[in-house]
Amino acid sequence: LLTVMKSLPLAYNKDLQEDKEGMFDTVETILNSLDVLAGMLSSLQVNKEKMQESTEKDFSNATELADYLAGKGLPFREAHEVVGRLVLDSIK
Repeated sequence: LLTVMKSLPLAYNKDLQEDKEGMFDTVETILNSLDVLAGMLSSLQVNKEKMQESTEKDFSNATELADYLAGKGLPFREAHEVVGRLVLDSIK
């Protein structure tokens, strides 16, 4: 929508009559998705023990470590390389 409007000399053009249908569909989809999400979250049960086990078994939190290092100022590419080397060293 914004791309179409960018090339218009004014903010309104009769050609924009059909743009609202897509917008209404998008809003309806988002509202339906939020209803589904609310239902999921209200019935969510967290198994803390299982979560703890899974973090100790594999390297599922490696990306989190790379994100942490990047947040501390290390470029993400370097953080990814550092964490990758840590994982490889841990496997050996």
